[in-house]
Amino acid sequence: MQRLKDDGYVRHTVAILDREKFGESMFIFAQLKMSRLSDDERDRFVHAVEATPEILEAYTLFGDMDVMLKVLAPNINWYQNFTFRTLLRLPGVQDVRSTATLSELKSTHRLPLPSLPG
Repeated sequence: MQRLKDDGYVRHTVAILDREKFGESMFIFAQLKMSRLSDDERDRFVHAVEATPEILEAYTLFGDMDVMLKVLAPNINWYQNFTFRTLLRLPGVQDVRSTATLSELKSTHRLPLPSLPG
């Protein structure tokens, strides 16, 4: 581990919390259709996503939709309000398609590492 840190492979060290200890919650994957954004609008969108703690992960996509967000929601009613009050108000968002998860089958942050050289 120290070698990985020394060589710059480790960006952060974190504790992985048991989210069930904090009460009921669910992951929802929101796919966003975006309008064409200027560089300034894109920066405002990225900053707004980064500043929203309920959005855990964000990815750009190829295909019909442009962005996918992983959202931690306490329940579906909360997420409905979040969609209208937050997601649809993000710069450039035209449409939101959401998939609510039923259960988590696998969750890991481990990378399948090859043998390190040296």
